[in-house]
Amino acid sequence: MYFLAMYAPFFFLSLFWILFIEGQSFSFHGVNSFKNVPGTIVVSMIYAFAITSLGLLIAAFLKRYRFVVQIVVPSSIPFVFISGNLYPWQNIPWPLQAFGWLSPTTAGAFAMLRVSQAGASLSGVAFPYLTHLLLLGATFLTGAYILIYKTCAGTHAEAGKRTDRQSGLVSEFIVIKPDPRVPA
Repeated sequence: MYFLAMYAPFFFLSLFWILFIEGQSFSFHGVNSFKNVPGTIVVSMIYAFAITSLGLLIAAFLKRYRFVVQIVVPSSIPFVFISGNLYPWQNIPWPLQAFGWLSPTTAGAFAMLRVSQAGASLSGVAFPYLTHLLLLGATFLTGAYILIYKTCAGTHAEAGKRTDRQSGLVSEFIVIKPDPRVPA
């Protein structure tokens, strides 16, 4: 349950941001988008799944969940360039192109371009791009789950109440301690 509670806010924030960029932002700047509205929403959900899973994997690897944004945002800039969004795909050396396919931005950008701006059907992008995004997302999410489970496996939480002697205020607390039943 903890894993889902940590995953869901990032997923919905990513989904909202993708839909905002594809809809309101592109419309404001005169870029045609939402040619296939249901397809764009489906691609956005799968893209948000893959992006959020990658962010959670990075956070789990660093073991500092509150610093995720400071790590994910600067690390996403090279992936955007490698994906061919801002720099011509033909001019990127093939080793960097191959590395770019390990990021959700490459398959996500190609799928979103075809569905949202060109109006392609989901069947046209399902195998090459959406399947790739689903595999990346599942791999990243599994890795994050394993890392977080390994981090939290040897701990347990104790909760209680504490009363301040001077003011009489009662406060609740949670302490996470190593589990004595689990060998280190």
